[in-house]
Amino acid sequence: MSTVVRVAFEPSDSQNSTVVELPLDVATPLPQLLAAVAARFGDESRQPGKYVFRVDGAVVRDNAGLVAALRETAPLTLGLTLGLSPKYTCAKILQDMLGSDEAVARTALFNLQKQIKDLDFFAEFMIKNGVYKLQEIITMTKDTALSYALTSLQNLLEAHNYETDAFTSAFINNLLTIVQKESLISVCRPATSIIIKLLSADPSATTDSISSSHQTKIFNWIDSYIATQPSFIPTLISRLSLKDYTLQITSMGLINSLLHKSLETVSSATLSNIFSALEYHDIRSTLVMLSQLQPESHHVLQDDDTRAFMEELKKLVVDFQRLLVKEWNRRKRMPVNVAAGSDHERVLIDVWQLANFELLDTSVPGVSYKWKRLGFEMEIPNKELTRVGVFGLEMMHSFVTHHADYFSRFMYDQSVKAVERRCPFGRACIEVLEILSDYWEISTGYTTTTSVQPLLLEFERVYSIALRLYFRLWLEMEAQNTGDDVNRVGATVRSHFKYCTFTIPVVDQQGFTSFEREMLSAAYSIIRERQLKELNNDEALLMRQPFRKLREKLYESNYEFIKEQRIGCLIAGAWFPVIKDKGRVKGVVRFYRLNPNRQFLHYGEFREPGSAPALALLPQKIEVSHITEVLTGLTSPIFKDRKRSANAQENPSLSFSIATSYRPETHSSTTNNNIYNNNTSNSNNTSTSLADFICSTTTQFSEWVDGFNMLLDRNICTQETAALILQLTENELKLSLLSVTGNALEIPAGGGDLPELPDLPPMGPSDFYYDAEGGGLQEGISGLQSLMMELSELKVKELLEVYDSEDEN
Repeated sequence: MSTVVRVAFEPSDSQNSTVVELPLDVATPLPQLLAAVAARFGDESRQPGKYVFRVDGAVVRDNAGLVAALRETAPLTLGLTLGLSPKYTCAKILQDMLGSDEAVARTALFNLQKQIKDLDFFAEFMIKNGVYKLQEIITMTKDTALSYALTSLQNLLEAHNYETDAFTSAFINNLLTIVQKESLISVCRPATSIIIKLLSADPSATTDSISSSHQTKIFNWIDSYIATQPSFIPTLISRLSLKDYTLQITSMGLINSLLHKSLETVSSATLSNIFSALEYHDIRSTLVMLSQLQPESHHVLQDDDTRAFMEELKKLVVDFQRLLVKEWNRRKRMPVNVAAGSDHERVLIDVWQLANFELLDTSVPGVSYKWKRLGFEMEIPNKELTRVGVFGLEMMHSFVTHHADYFSRFMYDQSVKAVERRCPFGRACIEVLEILSDYWEISTGYTTTTSVQPLLLEFERVYSIALRLYFRLWLEMEAQNTGDDVNRVGATVRSHFKYCTFTIPVVDQQGFTSFEREMLSAAYSIIRERQLKELNNDEALLMRQPFRKLREKLYESNYEFIKEQRIGCLIAGAWFPVIKDKGRVKGVVRFYRLNPNRQFLHYGEFREPGSAPALALLPQKIEVSHITEVLTGLTSPIFKDRKRSANAQENPSLSFSIATSYRPETHSSTTNNNIYNNNTSNSNNTSTSLADFICSTTTQFSEWVDGFNMLLDRNICTQETAALILQLTENELKLSLLSVTGNALEIPAGGGDLPELPDLPPMGPSDFYYDAEGGGLQEGISGLQSLMMELSELKVKELLEVYDSEDEN
């Protein structure tokens, strides 16, 4: 029995389709039916396997699939298409692109860019060793053909699960040469994206070790190439200033990928060549300029595109800051050894020579390196430098080389003073670096920064300013190096630094000038008055070295605590509206819940929200290993076309998407039943949205966005999460002090009223927790802060006397 079906004929990508209504007998074997329909459209060759039927893009593989499609959809609205089969198309493209006719080969490579995304075509492409042939073409071609070939390989890597061990070191070197020397943006942009993809984790790898070993091998090749090609890194940095925003983003993405892999690969006792090269070519100055970039500088873009680009670029800069802090933390933990002939001794010798000691004391023949003269307590300052490691030594060396005249004058001024009045340069450098490291969490390596920090990117300049402030305050405070004045001056510098960073916004050079002026010109009387007010909040106690170390440990544990809380929100689940291209779907809501094993995100659709459904009632699921991006605000696919989309009215600050660059290996032969949407994540159209979320509150947005970020071991992106970590750390630190030192306080024998203690249940100082049912985390922290206010009557500042006495003993 025949059924009249509307069929579209698409003989190739370059030809327009023809639509006719034809009677189809679904009982006829599919090959014969295909040949009959092809003949109806004028092709009577009856070549086996040349054509296939597709329904909504999916290949119909047999009569059962065709019958099922007709049963589900009205025949005249089925969307049945007759087109060339993936097998035929693949053979034709490979034949043409390897042929001698350049024009034909270029056309074949152009068509390959689209065809390679199709799963059935990709399977045929792999059977015919297409990847190796594509590598050969990339090696041999240039200009437009090379652009098409590279884009095809980029699309292949982003659309399919492909083992990266098929690439040789010679091919990787060829890609790097293209990135380094190619001037055409359409060529170097896909080449850069390919390298990023090769360095990225494979979300479908069966074990982390397999994927990691391939990435490590490729990274080692790249590292070796960069070591022999000194112009590679500056070329990459220079592209950050180009007007092509997609090239800016891919270049920044490659820099982050290289630095991230370097942190994973380089041993803890070895300096990273990648990081050293980036520092040598002053990448941070370029990033400071990028952070000051105004949207109007990209006037060729539409407003929405500009905002999305700026948001994505700044997100990459924030991620660079996170990697920078991790690298500095690694260097700060590297031990310093000033043994004779060591690299570290040579650094100190440079400092010694710039101090011009031979001009200060000519009575001693020859050169004798006495490190106490540089302001250390010991002649061998290994132990002192343990606090700041190689990072501190590098910052000290950077200061004296960039301010050589100032440094030599300073050392001369100190040499003519009484010994006890001399400012110890070495100890001052250590103290200032600790102040900055504590402020930016370099001491822990866990940064909660969610915005671009120009002062962090200008670390050496800030270090120089803070060190000069230290020298000035040492003089004005009439400090002596025989007591605890090194720490006392440091506490004053810390107080003023925190005040300046809090009150002076630094978003451009003018802001930095204001910051520098306030840091260096503020009167000591004003700084001291402000510091005395802070002492009422136990600031002096909390900034002492033992408590800073305690704070670092508490910060790390609270970071993990908040991480578990945020992920716990995903496990508890929540209701969200269903979002499509035409806006919210009325009368339908979704409940999302992360499986306790953290491997799948389950969801189901319901008519209205209610109590949290069990996992068994959530039939759909998303594999967490497939999530490669968390896209917030205007970078979310929800706003992919705001001018035509009904979602334009949604609030970007409450919207985000989880996306993937991975495509599933199999799909239905008749209908596309997988969970992947058709939205694309960014301007490069490289990622596919897995799920779109519009949160009801900023708190829910923070919980879910950073829940996914922390689940994927990414940088947090909301201020609310950062604030929670800091609040918990500060409050737990004060509670820890009460517990550790309370027994050491002297209670007066008589005369004077004892403070009335609050009526509290018996509990240890750390016996607080997050109760999902009893109240929100913010409410718990507020209660903790109230508790601290009541306990403040215990006058914790008396602990200063306890620790002073311990230091003396």
